Amino acid sequence: MKPEADRHGEAPWFAAMGDDAAARWLMEEKDWRHPPLPAPEPGALVRSDQIMAGAFTYVGETYVLADPLDWTLNPSRDKEWLIAHHKLYALVDLMQAYRATRREAYVDRWSSLAERWLDQMSSGFITASDAQVEAKRVESLATCILLARDARAPLPGALLRRLLARLADEVDFIAHHLHPTRNHRTFQLCAMVMVGLLFKELEDAPQQSASALRLLEDNLLDDFLPSGVHVERSTHYHNITLEAALSVVELAKLNGAVVSSALDERLRRALIFSAWFQFPDGEIPLINDSDTLDHRAMFEAGYRLYGAPEFLWAASRGAAGHPPTQTAADFDGYVVLTSGWGTDPESYASRQHVFIDCAPLGVGSHSHYDLFSFTWFAGGRQIIVDPGRYTYDANPVDGIDWRREFKSTRAHNTVAIDGRDQTRYLSKSKMPPPGVERYDKSVHGAKHGPEVEILWLASDLDAASPWVMGAARSLEYGPVHYRAFVFVGRSVLLVADVLDPPDDGPHRYDSRFHLAADWSGDASVLASDRGCLVAASGWHASIETSAAATSSMAQGWVSKTYGIKSPAPVIVASQVECGRVGAVALFSLQGAAMPSTSFDLAAKQIITGFALRDGGRETVIIDIGARRIQTLRK
Repeated sequence: MKPEADRHGEAPWFAAMGDDAAARWLMEEKDWRHPPLPAPEPGALVRSDQIMAGAFTYVGETYVLADPLDWTLNPSRDKEWLIAHHKLYALVDLMQAYRATRREAYVDRWSSLAERWLDQMSSGFITASDAQVEAKRVESLATCILLARDARAPLPGALLRRLLARLADEVDFIAHHLHPTRNHRTFQLCAMVMVGLLFKELEDAPQQSASALRLLEDNLLDDFLPSGVHVERSTHYHNITLEAALSVVELAKLNGAVVSSALDERLRRALIFSAWFQFPDGEIPLINDSDTLDHRAMFEAGYRLYGAPEFLWAASRGAAGHPPTQTAADFDGYVVLTSGWGTDPESYASRQHVFIDCAPLGVGSHSHYDLFSFTWFAGGRQIIVDPGRYTYDANPVDGIDWRREFKSTRAHNTVAIDGRDQTRYLSKSKMPPPGVERYDKSVHGAKHGPEVEILWLASDLDAASPWVMGAARSLEYGPVHYRAFVFVGRSVLLVADVLDPPDDGPHRYDSRFHLAADWSGDASVLASDRGCLVAASGWHASIETSAAATSSMAQGWVSKTYGIKSPAPVIVASQVECGRVGAVALFSLQGAAMPSTSFDLAAKQIITGFALRDGGRETVIIDIGARRIQTLRK
């Protein structure tokens, strides 16, 4: 360690302190004002012990790196590994481990890695991140200092000074490399505000944070639509952007900064959407590029800021607060249907939850080609799921572009027509597989082909059996896809399709329903010439088709965490037919035989009836031409 840290950027009153006095000030005397510190992430102690042995795990890949650590080395073929490494998540894990155990070996390892990084690296090493890496790294370093203060970690004043000087450099770099829009800009501005509010020991930080806060407000009002939905339309990016925003807003208010009422209202709306799309088990539907994370702290922050009892209900999963009063809602094309919100943790966890994607593609490149896809949670478990993102790496592995696979229409719970995606995929690989077009920003206006067109949507979410239906047309194939969802009695989910080609030739229609990975070996298909029955522990499904069909249980993939994919079963029902075809899928906890369905395809009308557990019978009349659905019970 350098005997005396460089004090550039320090306020005069702090620069006048010796290193020991600076350490006492930061670690003992200073009155810090910040939100509650984060709990250790799942697996943090295990990862910390691996780091002690030189093993680092990111994006599902673990590598042992020799000491002294070479921070420039990327042992992975995926650049995301090195990006995660340089966000200094390992340092946060080590400080959390010390906070939990008070083992000084964790602090020693933390200090050696931090000093090595300070000696070796400068801002801007990963140019592809447009200073987003620097922003998350600032957050990690600031969090580490707060955790160290909370745990009274024995960090020397000279090292703390070097870290503060580096924070000043990182903020300056970020200020000169601000991304023009969206979540990267949000993370950058959050980092600038955080440093300015927390570290007044840095001379320029307060002024920088004041201007950054105004820019952050403007960006967040663009990031989140009036509905509360994030413009990139990823549930994962929605939540992590919202978490960052709430953390900084709470920090600002604790330190006397003023936040506009317009921003408060927009973030409150975003939290409402998050509470609605959260699964009853606390995970989220992996819509577009998404991973599963624990977002309880986000709802707790929302409750502290806005006092809404439904945020506490979401944070506690039914143990505290009050549930929403509605059971169906539309958030800018994302429709959530639920059997209720429960009255306690047990009933909260066992309720049914349906998430339906009737939304356009999001801004940017995080969208998947999944219009009219859906998820279904029932009986305490995820059943029909979105497979997630898995990777950003478009370079083929053994001939497979896994980036394309997870974005594809066939990887979602909708109908793939003629084996094509709803929207054409454009590869970022320099050597894409045969037949795959490479993205060229000088040629393509977007990072995908022309977007599938939503022709119309209709719904009645206040009905006893809420429903939504719509129509879509793609430039990738001819047939128009009509799909209707009916949550019959808020207990049985019905999904009906009509496919309408513009010609007399044959077309292939593959209806797919992706099951969660833990249903492997616990769900079976009994096929017939017009569909199938699906039997599983605690739930049943049936698919009935208007034309001859082949049905099977295929293998697909689910990825809840970047870089890790698990095999998962997929229900597939395929029709090859000329002219219009139809299909009806029924998902129920009740257990029922094949429904009785009649298809009047000339009128685009489907009538289906099925027996209920209580001896009654439900009839559903889906009139796509009239854009109307009726349910009749006897």
